[in-house]
Amino acid sequence: MIVYISASIINSPINQLIADKLIAAGHEVILPQTFCPTNMPHESYPESIYKMCIEGMNKCDVGLVLLDSYERDSSWECGWFTGQNKPLIGFVNCSLKFLQDWMIKGGLNGVITNNTTAKAIIEQDDFLKNRKVVFVDINQIGHTLNMLFPNSQ
Repeated sequence: MIVYISASIINSPINQLIADKLIAAGHEVILPQTFCPTNMPHESYPESIYKMCIEGMNKCDVGLVLLDSYERDSSWECGWFTGQNKPLIGFVNCSLKFLQDWMIKGGLNGVITNNTTAKAIIEQDDFLKNRKVVFVDINQIGHTLNMLFPNSQ
């Protein structure tokens, strides 16, 4: 399965950790921070970076938004996935800030978390209570995606 990770680049060590777990489970990962320039501010990125992100989203089978650190660019990517009818899963470690963003929640097909308290709260959310909410050990995130999307392997 090809997974596009949508996350804030400022969170790059955690993003890479999750990418590594997915790769270890046999997934191909598209992680924009690996091709975004680190020596310039976001507002100076060339259009080619935008096009590479779009190409990656078109290529992938599923989007994984890291909800502890998403920002404007990730929000736009979430909308893109929804508009393209591509599966979008959120991953939550500890921040429930995303619960205030109904447009993000509305586009999620499910949520994976490694936090039992977060899982219980997410399961009570009006938008998400009828979606898949799965508790996992972080080391099992790749296998969990396989379980959620068996036809995309």
